[in-house]
Amino acid sequence: MGRLRAKHGHPEPFQVKFWSIGNEEWLPTLGGTSGSEYGRNYNAFASAMRKVDPTIKLIAVGAFDIPAGAIPRTHALWNIVRYLPDWNKNVLSQAGSEIDYYSLHYYAPENVQGHTAQDVNSASLVLGEVLEGKLDRVHQQMKEFAPGGRRYPIALDEWSLKVDNDPNPREKPVADGSQLGLHIGALTLREALAEATVFNLIHRRPNDFILTSRTLLYAYLIGLVSIRRDAAFSTPAGLMMELYSTRDNCQSLKTEVVSRAFSTTAMSPSFPAVKDAKYLDVSARVHPDGKTVDLFVVNRNLEQSVDCAVQFLGADLEADVEATTLNAQSLLARNTFIEPNKIQLGRSRLQVAGDSLNYQFPTHSITRLTIRRK
Repeated sequence: MGRLRAKHGHPEPFQVKFWSIGNEEWLPTLGGTSGSEYGRNYNAFASAMRKVDPTIKLIAVGAFDIPAGAIPRTHALWNIVRYLPDWNKNVLSQAGSEIDYYSLHYYAPENVQGHTAQDVNSASLVLGEVLEGKLDRVHQQMKEFAPGGRRYPIALDEWSLKVDNDPNPREKPVADGSQLGLHIGALTLREALAEATVFNLIHRRPNDFILTSRTLLYAYLIGLVSIRRDAAFSTPAGLMMELYSTRDNCQSLKTEVVSRAFSTTAMSPSFPAVKDAKYLDVSARVHPDGKTVDLFVVNRNLEQSVDCAVQFLGADLEADVEATTLNAQSLLARNTFIEPNKIQLGRSRLQVAGDSLNYQFPTHSITRLTIRRK
């Protein structure tokens, strides 16, 4: 590969610093190895690669695994999950001293067959809470099995809301010369709201993550961007990414939320019920200038807007506030090639009085309030 790179005009290495050693090696159709075998292979790669460049950072394959004996060998799923039992225990015990970051993939809630549309929609909006519970279990495994109980930063390098057998009625393919398929996105406002809760979680627990990569940019119905030969448009989930994106190295701010709550139904053993999830899911960050603050609020109430008093403790604020909102008439609304801008980011200016702001967060919406400290 080095010779091929040089042949195409770049004789020097690209100085890539982050390397994933394998991908879902616990999956029989990809790696098909046990955690112990993968750990041994990982160590061999780590030794060889660090001899070439000792400054690289290596990412090990982790998993939201299952305890040994949780699924009997006679079960229909055994051939698919046979490498998952105690995966983290074996990988961390075998290769923990060579690991810099730990990769996890998260597609949920997946199969929702048999559940009502209302239950599926509510469950989708606690995507962040369910992920947090899974992360806590992985961190406990790190404490038990990694050398010195080391807590590796997470590389959440594949994830998205994924709903199989969705009971919700879906819009039929529009008569615009394209079909829902490889390149045409089916993402709706629901995906945007659900996935925003993951970004809020990352903001609230910044030390637990080193990187995140939502799957995919385009294609396979879950792409953030829909494309065809002569056009492209952003899905609501893509617009949500635009809302959160920044090139700044921001610092997380602590948020405290008082809000009414809702509870959800378990979709499967791997996607449990959540009790008392607050309707307002919130995070905040401050930019490097120390003055510009972004407050992100996901209103997960599917029927009502929420009147809220937003207070900034210990801050003297400038009067002008920018509000950017992602919303639509329906939770399942989406953009199409006929109406590529049906759902857009809406922007408005507000006035803050002192250190507080009264604001009405619209039904099923994401809002970013950008405030500046004096």
